[in-house]
Amino acid sequence: MSKLTYWKIPVEGDGDCYSLRFKTKSEAMRAWENLVETGEAHQSPGYGGELTWNNYAPPYKVEVEYSGGVFGLLVELTGEARNGW
Repeated sequence: MSKLTYWKIPVEGDGDCYSLRFKTKSEAMRAWENLVETGEAHQSPGYGGELTWNNYAPPYKVEVEYSGGVFGLLVELTGEARNGW
């Protein structure tokens, strides 16, 4: 069994593809603090509008356990039971 761990700043009121994901907690916290302090809009590729810090919730840790190598990870991340990963 393998585990993928990352940090997520979820978008609220829009598609999960616009959530922000980071490898480390410190990266996520820096991004969150920047969003809150500056109010800077985040423009996602292919998105016609702007997402401001008000569209995001605080970061949290995500752990995905999988087996079967990279293909097993793909199945976990794209299946119906992916739980917002």
